[in-house]
Amino acid sequence: MSALTDGLKKIPFGLVAVGVVGYFGYEYYQFTYSAESDFNVKKAQIETTKQEIEKAKAKAKDAENFRQSLESRKAQLSEMNKKLTEMKAGMSETVDNAEFMNTVLTEAKKVGLNVISFDRSGSKKQDFYTEHTYNLNFRGVYVQLLVLFERLASVQRVIRVDNFKLKPIAASSSRYVELEGIVEVKTYNYELSAADLLGKTPPPQAPAVPAPKPGGSS
Repeated sequence: MSALTDGLKKIPFGLVAVGVVGYFGYEYYQFTYSAESDFNVKKAQIETTKQEIEKAKAKAKDAENFRQSLESRKAQLSEMNKKLTEMKAGMSETVDNAEFMNTVLTEAKKVGLNVISFDRSGSKKQDFYTEHTYNLNFRGVYVQLLVLFERLASVQRVIRVDNFKLKPIAASSSRYVELEGIVEVKTYNYELSAADLLGKTPPPQAPAVPAPKPGGSS
């Protein structure tokens, strides 16, 4: 027993303790700071996965923004197509000058407006339509002018009234003040686009094959 005690006394426990602490300290350092340790490998994998998730989220957000932008663009194109269809419905491909002038003069006569002159002043071509302007010089009371505008608005063809120039030619004390003036009356015709022309072009016909002569070869 004394020999065991003497043996134990000879063991440098302090040095052993330092060695053990150093060993575990080294292992802890390797586990914590070494790039090759399982801990840091897993940590790096987690960080990489996080980055990939963030990239995926960013891509999903970009895709959603693109989808919303595309939907908005589709809605705008649909609205433009609707307006174009409505415009085409109210405008023919040509304007019959005599017919249009007769329509306006007839409506003016119905409301009792005295037309002094009604002349075409010019045309202006736009992207999808041509604007035709006429000058209507008249005499009458204001109510007659308003009724004429209402009647023109109900005509199937698109008509716009613009640039009023009015002046009274009777005493302001009168019950109905007679006016003399000039207004621009505009109408429009639809200009055919390349797509419209393509739709109107008949498909090419196959060349006719001559019938074989009876009793002989060609």
